[in-house]
Amino acid sequence: MTKTAKIIWFSIGSFLILALMVYLVWGGTIRMAYANHQFHDGKYGPALKIYEDMAVDDPKSPYISHNQALPHYQQEDYQKAIEGLKKADELLTPVKLNPQAKNRFSNHCQYHLGNSFFKLASKAEDDKTHGMYGNALESYRKAIEADPNDRAAKYNYELARIRLKSEPQQQKPEPQNDAENLLNQAKQDEQFKIQVPITDTPVDKDW
Repeated sequence: MTKTAKIIWFSIGSFLILALMVYLVWGGTIRMAYANHQFHDGKYGPALKIYEDMAVDDPKSPYISHNQALPHYQQEDYQKAIEGLKKADELLTPVKLNPQAKNRFSNHCQYHLGNSFFKLASKAEDDKTHGMYGNALESYRKAIEADPNDRAAKYNYELARIRLKSEPQQQKPEPQNDAENLLNQAKQDEQFKIQVPITDTPVDKDW
């Protein structure tokens, strides 16, 4: 083999090794960014497929598990969303992060978990409904503990508390005025920046 050929093969080999290293280090980040882009464009199926593939490669990542639950929520498959968010919360426990980052992730996870329980309870027509509102209330409480300034979580907490106080057979005629009063009180606080509709359903924040 000539010296020129050796140089060419050495260059090709070096490039392939470098490309492999880049993929191993940044591949997951690039895939996650692309999946997130698909999700925000409303392409929940393609986003979910990427998240699922990533979960196979890294089954212990709380971030992948969290994001994998979001398309299920948007597609109104709240049970699968709950399963994914619970798993994400469990996987977060052993992860070493600074307290602020850990609280921020926990807040997002518990907030979306509360909304999933709330929406699932709203669809249910059996005696499990009351318990699911209780689960929603508990999740919102944890979200508030992780971020005491989360106004949306506090708003949803009050809505879940109203539902929980109602009799199970009286779920349909939800007291709209109570929700309106809660919202009006929140709007009196100048720090309440989140624009929410006057409704008796939980508020969704940006994912």
